[in-house]
Amino acid sequence: MSNETAPGQRSIVVAMVVWAMGRCAREQLDADVPTMVSATKRSQRLYQLARGFAATGRDDPVAVAALRAAAGRHRMDLRRAAARVRMSGWATEGPIAYLANQLLLAAATDRPVRAVTPELDDWFQRIRQLDRGTVGEVFARLAAMQPLLANVERDVIAESEALGATSTDSRDSAAAAEIRTYIRTALGSLVGPGADADEPLLRSNAAYRNASLHLNSLLK
Repeated sequence: MSNETAPGQRSIVVAMVVWAMGRCAREQLDADVPTMVSATKRSQRLYQLARGFAATGRDDPVAVAALRAAAGRHRMDLRRAAARVRMSGWATEGPIAYLANQLLLAAATDRPVRAVTPELDDWFQRIRQLDRGTVGEVFARLAAMQPLLANVERDVIAESEALGATSTDSRDSAAAAEIRTYIRTALGSLVGPGADADEPLLRSNAAYRNASLHLNSLLK
């Protein structure tokens, strides 16, 4: 019996793979925080246009109509642009990304722009307050809320000092890569969207970004 796949069977397999990839791509367009979005030149232009409107506080029907006109009959590109905005995670943590996402979704689905509520505005202000200062200062504020972060910092400092004493090119060594892996693993349960924490600030993308930047900056 031949092990070769018949042409008809190959076509079926290819069709199934293409269908599965298309379904995954469509699901990503609707995800709260997409991990992969296929961009087009048009969706990139729409992304920039929406960000520009959002940066100046535009949430009016004229801005929505401008986005819809720029997309023409390619409504899917509006959704692609919105998904790209949400990929960063900032659509729930910053007013510009939030509004850009809302403008694009309004243009794509013919629904009104969802205005920032007082509760959401308060949340954005809390994120801004957390994000003030250097990454070291932000880390100190996070460590006050989650003391285990101080343990991770001590571990990284100790490992970095040991690494610096034995390597002339410590930043690019395999040992340095292991420390970075340790940082990612340790932070995963302490800060960021996957954190096991009651405090919303600890579960924010801003918390993870600042903690990661600070700890990685300790590598000598």
